[in-house]
Amino acid sequence: MTTATTGRTTARGAVGTAHTRVEGRDKVTGAARYAGEIPFADLAHGWLVLSTVARGRVRAIDTEPVLAMPGVLAVLHHGNAPRVETDYVGLLGMAPDPTAAVFQQDRVPHAGWPVALVVAETPEQAREAAEALVVAYDEEPHDTELTTGHPGA
Repeated sequence: MTTATTGRTTARGAVGTAHTRVEGRDKVTGAARYAGEIPFADLAHGWLVLSTVARGRVRAIDTEPVLAMPGVLAVLHHGNAPRVETDYVGLLGMAPDPTAAVFQQDRVPHAGWPVALVVAETPEQAREAAEALVVAYDEEPHDTELTTGHPGA
């Protein structure tokens, strides 16, 4: 193994040494193509809608206006998403956790929990529709106790 000293650190092998990047020139000049720039036929894009409450239940999701927006193909949420076996975590040797599967129940365990997924023809349409989606919550007091009453406690 070769050791090279570069300033304050000692580099070994590939780490800390200069490398010729065959794609480097294309990247810095803007000529490189990235995965997100490659067009695919009939590609749909999704944008998550995250809960705005720390704890509670989703009372209602008004999908009608969003589904009428240009390019919107679907809005998935707990009321219409395909059912997922919530015991899949048990396959990994862990205790089953019903909160691990999103869009499977109306419960919001924490702020930022995914409550819906807007699917549209373009990322911009998906984001705009997700921002327009109205979600009503029955808010509950937030819980900062990390052991009592939680799965696996």
